[in-house]
Amino acid sequence: IKTSGEARSDNANRIKVLRTQITHILTSMSDKELGELSEKYGKEMLVKDEVSLRNLTEDITREVESRLEKDGELHSNAYKPRKFNIHSYLSPGKWGPTALKGVYHSPDGYAVASDGYVFIASKLDYDPEMKGEVVDKKGIKIDYRYPNWKSVVVNHPFKIKGGVKMLAAKMKAIQERFDAEYNRRKEAGEKITKKQLSDDPNFLVSLLLPNNRIVFLSVENARRFVDACLHLGCTDIEYSDYTRSIIARSKNGFAIVMPKIVNKGVVTFSDAVSVVDLRGGKVQ
Repeated sequence: IKTSGEARSDNANRIKVLRTQITHILTSMSDKELGELSEKYGKEMLVKDEVSLRNLTEDITREVESRLEKDGELHSNAYKPRKFNIHSYLSPGKWGPTALKGVYHSPDGYAVASDGYVFIASKLDYDPEMKGEVVDKKGIKIDYRYPNWKSVVVNHPFKIKGGVKMLAAKMKAIQERFDAEYNRRKEAGEKITKKQLSDDPNFLVSLLLPNNRIVFLSVENARRFVDACLHLGCTDIEYSDYTRSIIARSKNGFAIVMPKIVNKGVVTFSDAVSVVDLRGGKVQ
């Protein structure tokens, strides 16, 4: 027999799952289908939120399309990823969560690392001798309970076949534009580091996706995501909208990147913005 507290907790969990399922269905709807639903249930919070999100996305997408038209399409190149090291995906510095400062060797055979923005769960880097342990860069065990990493591996309604290869083909051009902007600012006397430039909200990689979706990533996070995908052998990109993660998966594990959340009027789409048009990708 469950206590009243346990019953309330179970009920809250059921409501949370139901809300997630409804949101997933709304996200999957075409604009026409959502419009018809909104005519009947437009005052319902989840429906209202999805309509508002799409309207905002359309406005932002138009601005990014203007930038793409002005700058032209980024050229494609064979991309050579950096030498992979799962410890480079850990939270840097002393202020990040303790658990994210180590690689978690999950009992189900994945080595898990994240800095809160880019996440990787890799069977290729799992050490069975460290099963259940969190290990820092020096190989020292961290006495800390790792968060429930499986909760971030969600299913999205849209998938671009071959999306990883399409994005990787643009990474060299993105990096070249990044380096040129960094050198320009340094020569102008600006005191700035590459990390500061990568975090600049006016210097983001803008991914134009099918189904009128868009995602913003920092240059460094985009590159780390691509590197993780290539390491794991991922090919497809899964997505929902510009507020939610991008996921790639393979038999070897998962790679996830969280977008930079921006609002119309907050980000100024300067000449430095790199726009990657993935709308030609085959969606499933």
